[in-house]
Amino acid sequence: MSRTRPYSRARRLLLALIFGYWDIAEMLMEELEQYGSVDLSPSRGLLRRSLRALAAFKIARMKGNKKHRATGKVILKEVEKDVKNGNGNAYSFYLMLQAEESPSKEKYDECIRALARAGCVNFEAYMCERAGEYFLERNDAVWGEYYLSQALVLYGEWGARGKANRMKVEHSKLLESSDFQQRVSTSLRGRTRYTSEHADQLKSFRWDKLASAMTVAEGSSIEISREEGTNTDLSSEHVFEEDNSIP
Repeated sequence: MSRTRPYSRARRLLLALIFGYWDIAEMLMEELEQYGSVDLSPSRGLLRRSLRALAAFKIARMKGNKKHRATGKVILKEVEKDVKNGNGNAYSFYLMLQAEESPSKEKYDECIRALARAGCVNFEAYMCERAGEYFLERNDAVWGEYYLSQALVLYGEWGARGKANRMKVEHSKLLESSDFQQRVSTSLRGRTRYTSEHADQLKSFRWDKLASAMTVAEGSSIEISREEGTNTDLSSEHVFEEDNSIP
């Protein structure tokens, strides 16, 4: 079994989650099932499982798919076991999956704080977006606007300008609100750089490639600029160059 193939698919799954390409996310989630939790790098295995669970919970809510929800719950139990066994890297991932398994303001706030302490700006942005959508679906525009404004700022801080621009289009009505604009402005003034050391799984992950990818993702498919100047669709097997230097 190639150790790079599941890693490459996990990276594409992360992009699909962030950009909301749920059909592609579902495909990748199912393709990654065959690899289970086995990985030469425990941190990569944790990341891959967590991404699968995030996709499973989100798609289960969208489609009412009990199988996907069951998949997410199984992975949540596995990550909970990792936490109990002393894997500190798993804690923020556990809180993230808990919030998606049974959403509430308290759970979203707890996981967002944990991700902020870990310096996981990308996942912090993703969970702020999920929290914002959670409240908008419940017709709570005040909290919805608040979390979406945080997500917009965080995506921008990460360098995901393509995603930030998409949010501005998707939530254009909210952007017309002076309250929303004030929240974004306040968030920008209040942001500080994190000094916490990144979790091990984030150290080995090539976020530079993903951040670069975000700036060129436009239209109905995600495309990645490659060194040769060509573009590759997200659904392609080789959307990222394999990096055999990653342990």
